[in-house]
Amino acid sequence: MPREPVERGACLVLVEDDDVDAMAVRRGLRKLGCRHPIERFCDGEQALDYLLGARASGSAAPVLLIDINMPRMNGIELLEELRRERAFDAVQIFVLSTSAHAQDIQAAARLGVSGYFTKSEARSAYNRVFQALQRASTPTSLA
Repeated sequence: MPREPVERGACLVLVEDDDVDAMAVRRGLRKLGCRHPIERFCDGEQALDYLLGARASGSAAPVLLIDINMPRMNGIELLEELRRERAFDAVQIFVLSTSAHAQDIQAAARLGVSGYFTKSEARSAYNRVFQALQRASTPTSLA
C-alpha cells in the first residue's frame, strides 16, 4: 500500500491519553487534507520531555493540541511548564477537552492558548489546528 505524502515543516504534538480520541483527531485532520506528521503523547510529562529535546535539536516549531484531563501531568500543568520557557512563547497551543469548566477555560486563556474547544466542538478545533500547521510550516525553529 503506498504511503501518503507528509508535509514538510511543522508537526502536530498531540497530547491525549484516550486512544479513541487520538484516532478521532488523526481522522479529522486527515479528512481536511492534513499530511503533517503527528507525534502523540499520553500525558504532559512525555510531551514536555519530547518538546525540550526538540528545542535542543533545533527542530521546527510544532503546533500543540492538548487535553486537560490526563494522568501524571495534566494539560494546565503542561501549559504552565511551557510558558516558563521563552523558547515556547511563539508556539501555538490549542486545547481540546471534555472540560467546559470555567476555571479550566480561564486558566488556559491566562496561559495564552490559541484556542480552547470542547470535544463536542472537535470539527472546529481540527480546522483551526490545520490552519495553524499550514502557517507554522515556514522555516522556524525552537532554538
